[in-house]
Amino acid sequence: MKKFYLLLAIINLLIVYSCSKDNEKITQLSFAQNPVQLRIGDTLTLKVTYAPANLPAPSCQWTNTDPSVATLDSHGKLTGISRGNTLIMITTNDGALIATCMVTVTFKGDGSVNNPYCIYTLADLKNLRDSINKNNAAYGNKAYKLMADLDFSKETDPWIPIGNDLSCSFKGVFDGNGKTITHMKISDQSHDRTYTQYAGFFGCIEGAIIKNSGIVWEEIVTNSVTSDTNAYIGGIAGYGSGTIDNCHTSGEFLFLKPDVSGYVGGIIGYGAMPASIANSHSDVEIRNGYNSGGIAGYLIGTISNCSAAGNLNSVRKYAGGIAGCSVGLIINSYSLGKLCLYSGYVSGGVSGYHSGQIVNCYATGEINGTYSGGIAGMGGTIYNCYASGDIYGYGGDDISNMPGFAGGIAAQALGITNCLAIGNVVKVFSNHNAARICSLFFSSGGSELNYANSSMRVAPVPDLSDTRRNGYNLTAQPVDLLNAYVTANPTFNGIPLSKWKVTLGVNNCYPVFE
Repeated sequence: MKKFYLLLAIINLLIVYSCSKDNEKITQLSFAQNPVQLRIGDTLTLKVTYAPANLPAPSCQWTNTDPSVATLDSHGKLTGISRGNTLIMITTNDGALIATCMVTVTFKGDGSVNNPYCIYTLADLKNLRDSINKNNAAYGNKAYKLMADLDFSKETDPWIPIGNDLSCSFKGVFDGNGKTITHMKISDQSHDRTYTQYAGFFGCIEGAIIKNSGIVWEEIVTNSVTSDTNAYIGGIAGYGSGTIDNCHTSGEFLFLKPDVSGYVGGIIGYGAMPASIANSHSDVEIRNGYNSGGIAGYLIGTISNCSAAGNLNSVRKYAGGIAGCSVGLIINSYSLGKLCLYSGYVSGGVSGYHSGQIVNCYATGEINGTYSGGIAGMGGTIYNCYASGDIYGYGGDDISNMPGFAGGIAAQALGITNCLAIGNVVKVFSNHNAARICSLFFSSGGSELNYANSSMRVAPVPDLSDTRRNGYNLTAQPVDLLNAYVTANPTFNGIPLSKWKVTLGVNNCYPVFE
């Protein structure tokens, strides 16, 4: 009997304990980590704590206030998507308890050169742009790296440049990582003047390094800049100083106000000292630029190992296949003829107006302008270059009052050495200012060992005994003359000169770089 009563007592105790546990409720719900910081592309599973801890885990619902910043699955797993903040909430099914956690997503990396911020999506790129433009002190001098090709074709808003004003210039490092950004577009129809004054992937740069980047533009159109300002338009950057290396651009750049000073270039609009552009290419159509160039509208510095193709029309001042106006050195560069058409005041196959040296370059396009030259409209010194396009010198705004100047290498130059004019036509339409090599030298200018196509038609007919202006008849192979100079002068200012070759079916069998 005693055993029976003992068993009954134990059963009663179990019943009492069970009833008390069923009636016990969770009174606390919280996140183990709060706040949480996550980098773009990284994942983290949120841990939830509750009390009393001896009770079974409650059934809950998750809420994510901004899925564009981070995604969240039903198990609390977060994935960083773009820079920003999102609030995560967990609520018991009965609605009695709610816990919140603030999640901040940052760029992957720390912004140093060795560990740059990484850009994976359009949202990342826009966040980068906004961070630099709005908080330049914190983000303007950081390093960034593009991790994927980006496509803007579904974007409805035009691109606002990174560093859209001098006050927020980009001063850091941008590595495009060999990726390409396509279908970019700038239109000023709904934006203010500050924005349109500096147009490009970057608006303004200051001592920046931009490399390994490709931009395919649908168009850059500016129209609202007024006559008291300048417009700066470039496929990579509108304005500034720094280094641009291994970049390429394509598209249409249209500056619609010929009465306003504008600098338009396939890579940079206006490159301020010190500026360096190397190993870069553009294939752009530029219309209505005040100073226009396939690589740079205006540049103070060095352009090396660059090339340009595309239609180019500068209606006001300077137009050049590589640079509209340049001060410094252009070396180992070329502009392709079939798309290079110029109609400016000073026009040149490599540079419209150039102060400095043009070395080891070539141009194949037809040139038109008041001062027209196969390599330079007005130039400093030109070494080891050739031009194969036809050259036409017209009068200026009033053809009856302004003569035209045309030269197979330059309309006017300080000095020309070992250059070849191998086009078919050099012609002016007023006065006697045409020559096979250079129609007009500056007073101290010199000419040495220059050659011209013996069948070139020059109008008016020049005095061929004047070899300073008209050179000698070309009898040797152009590639041999060019390479002989490179062999004798393998470097210029520390830059190796590119060697030349001729390939059947390439460039009409004219020399190209190896």
